[in-house]
Amino acid sequence: MVVSDRVTRALLLALAAVMVVFTIVYVVHKVTARVPARILNLLHVNTEAAVPAWFNTALLLVAALLALFALVSAPRSERTGWLVLTILLTYLSVDEGAGVHETFGELAAKLPMLDVGTFFWVLPGAILALAGVAVVLLSCRRLPAPVRRPLLFALVLYGTGALGTEFVTGTLIRTFAGNFVVVDVVQPVLVMLEESLEMVACIVAIRCLLQLFERQPDRLDRLVDVVAPRA
Repeated sequence: MVVSDRVTRALLLALAAVMVVFTIVYVVHKVTARVPARILNLLHVNTEAAVPAWFNTALLLVAALLALFALVSAPRSERTGWLVLTILLTYLSVDEGAGVHETFGELAAKLPMLDVGTFFWVLPGAILALAGVAVVLLSCRRLPAPVRRPLLFALVLYGTGALGTEFVTGTLIRTFAGNFVVVDVVQPVLVMLEESLEMVACIVAIRCLLQLFERQPDRLDRLVDVVAPRA
């Protein structure tokens, strides 16, 4: 089994473990009300300073580093595409860890025309995402097709989780505010779906980037020459 297969399997197992552990802890909490708040918050998929959020941030950071390695080892014709992907993945990692998109929500909440009945940050986030997709499509045209296609698929998958699922979740919460089923059942399930889609997208990107170096081992030589030039 090659490295990309092993890494992919390990990351998918880790993702499954994160979701299973949260589900068990959440159900026990709702049934018994005896789970300490600190433990619940540490494992909750809808909390920023928690294991799932950390794992998502780490996946994005790894993908960003691999894209940077691809940039450093790329021929001149590919460098713009890899630079854009490196910047995008780095921003997403920072946003996941620091909740930058929440700032958009605070600003959008002051502008009634941006209220579309869901979380306030979704509309400005969607506008920025569409602009980002356009830039990525234009800049990544020269990347090899075996790399470009799965990376674009990963981008669409991530956007579906980050924007599509959040739009549905926010709409339900605002429409059925205080409803037990929505708040305690539907919302956690949708948040788990959102986080899972985002993390699977990251794993797809990581696998794709690892396979790039497996198919083109000369890139590793160029990377080593840049990082540690020979005397």
